Amino acid sequence: AHIVQHISRTIDEVLCTLSGERIYGIGVGAIGPVDNIQGKILEPPNFYGLHDLDLKREIEEQYHMPVFFDGESNCAAIAEKYYGNGRDCEDFIYVDLANGVGAGLVVNGKLYTNLSGMICELGHTSIDWRGIPCQCGNRGCLERYISSNVIEKQLREATGEQKNFREFCLEMDSAIKRREMEGVDFAERERKMDAVFCDMAEKLACGITGFANGLNPQKIVVGHEGYRIPDLYLQQAERMVNERQIARKYRAIRIVKSHFGSEATVYGCVGALLTAVFEGKLF
Repeated sequence: AHIVQHISRTIDEVLCTLSGERIYGIGVGAIGPVDNIQGKILEPPNFYGLHDLDLKREIEEQYHMPVFFDGESNCAAIAEKYYGNGRDCEDFIYVDLANGVGAGLVVNGKLYTNLSGMICELGHTSIDWRGIPCQCGNRGCLERYISSNVIEKQLREATGEQKNFREFCLEMDSAIKRREMEGVDFAERERKMDAVFCDMAEKLACGITGFANGLNPQKIVVGHEGYRIPDLYLQQAERMVNERQIARKYRAIRIVKSHFGSEATVYGCVGALLTAVFEGKLF
């Protein structure tokens, strides 16, 4: 498969920079849904028709070393727990906001897994049972409303400009800071962008609230492209979650950005391997 060839080229490039180093294994963080026990990418919606890719086995056979495979959100959650914004709590949800919406759960200080091999799919939690159809077969899935590509499209329609998600976020962040420091109100175009981001914040809060009521996390960590979202809108989502979650009279849930920005998954792949080292599984 073309994707395996691309991954192999990337691994080869990294290995060339590590001459003389002892290499313990390879960490792989994959788009979901995955079977993290078998090491397979199953059938991700909107991902070039890829399905049933036995990625762990293929890489192990090619490189003859252990491969540590998991969903990208789980990997990012490991990174946040070991070295990032999850170090100060035992229960949190890492929310991976990109072309989909993934989640990694840390419960009692450990990454949540079970015998199914499946990972948490926050993006396919419905926030409207009569809503937009999703390729997963459900309606109103969260990722159909707040994925970075969806927000990018809405911002392009609102402004008439063909900028990308990252550029829109930077521009909106600058407008917010200008308003705060100089007292200059949003221009008409910025008000349209603000409306898109505010709607995203409310829908994000809606999706998170259901998870929060079931899992009772101390914190939500938002990463990947979600790291680009101006702080104002994550603060708005935090307020909404804490107005709606069932234990609001007794505790507050914080929403913070990833310590690693958009790179948490990369660090998490290393973290998955380190976990095996710490647990003595490589010796």
